[in-house]
Amino acid sequence: MGFIKDIGSNDIRSEGMSYGMMIAVQMDDQAMFNKLWKFSKTYMQHEDGWHKDYFAWHLKPHAPFTKIDNNAAPDGELYFAMALMFAEHRWGAGEGIFQYKDEANVILNAMVNKPETDSQAPMFSRKQKQILFVTEKKTGLYTDPSYHVAAFYELFARWAEQDNQLWAEAAQVSRDYLYKASHPETGLYSEYATFDGTPQKTSFNAISHKSGYDAFRVIGNMAMDHHWFNADPRLQELAERMIGFYADEYTRKGQNYAVHEMDGEIVSAWGSSGQNAMNGTAAMITDSQEAKQFTERLWKQATPSGKWRYYDGLLHMFALLQMSGEYQIYGPTAANN
Repeated sequence: MGFIKDIGSNDIRSEGMSYGMMIAVQMDDQAMFNKLWKFSKTYMQHEDGWHKDYFAWHLKPHAPFTKIDNNAAPDGELYFAMALMFAEHRWGAGEGIFQYKDEANVILNAMVNKPETDSQAPMFSRKQKQILFVTEKKTGLYTDPSYHVAAFYELFARWAEQDNQLWAEAAQVSRDYLYKASHPETGLYSEYATFDGTPQKTSFNAISHKSGYDAFRVIGNMAMDHHWFNADPRLQELAERMIGFYADEYTRKGQNYAVHEMDGEIVSAWGSSGQNAMNGTAAMITDSQEAKQFTERLWKQATPSGKWRYYDGLLHMFALLQMSGEYQIYGPTAANN
């Protein structure tokens, strides 16, 4: 088995494990994929109780790898399921937990059909056709713009063993949602947001209603959707609005900053190589000169290192895969359908 550690936070996260599996399948590294999946299945996925089939969002980074929090971070489930489907299509099914597509369908079924209780809600809302940020009701039920990965929903609609119509509708809902949640002037997205796109304040994250680390991923998700499906002409407008803001800031300040108010006011004194990497993917959506400049910065950017290399490094790798044409759909063939 193997795991990806968040060095800065000193834990192991379902986000990083599922991202690592997606990178492994895109890199055709089945041995690495299987090590990450076996660890995730063994130590992160719940075997009983209400959370059964969900993944604890973070663990202690040393044996016995105790769960720090039983709750799930739904983007982990999203990436686990998609990576597992790609794995079966690329390599075929193995035995036991390596019957990849069966495992993916278990996760998708739990995401949608988990029974609601007084304290918990399933992580995908049938009513809203949107993914939740957390399932715990006392925290509040809302979403995260960076979890709206329309391209994945589009593929679940085609390949999942059930709820196909729901996933198809969710893809369109997410495309509409990203248009509504974009700030009309800066194009920025908040960390968390209500189901109508309004920035969401929380008691546990001081920047939840600002544009910060989660929001870096939105432009990459849009680039993926445009590249794979080209289903929404509004994406060009959204990309140009956001990249125009970052390009202007770069011209004025000589760098971009990691955290902003939604109107563009700078909150942090530092930038992020992960943010820069994701901005580089905008050239997949628009031919603007500003987007091209961010892509050039991506190619010149060093591999992230140091304390915060976990998140920045994963986003950097995703961006490199996307911009080199190596982040692809692996669909079923006659041999493994």
